Amino acid sequence: MNSATSCSLSGCLHVEAIACDMNADFERAFLKRHPRLDVVYDRFHLVKNFNEKVICKVRKDEQARLKEEGDAEAARAP
Repeated sequence: MNSATSCSLSGCLHVEAIACDMNADFERAFLKRHPRLDVVYDRFHLVKNFNEKVICKVRKDEQARLKEEGDAEAARAP
């Protein structure tokens, strides 16, 4: 039995929030079973997600802009 189903009602009354993977399926599964709980995400995964979705796009856009302006050397910089 997993932790989402093994928590007895009396044992979970003091629980206010759960830490959850950022996968929407996990969040839905927890909230379906425990709708009163808040879902929180850890800092590592928030930063990782931001880097992958925002910073990488900005970097690629800037590289493309530099390349279009003829600054191929700057566009190659890491």
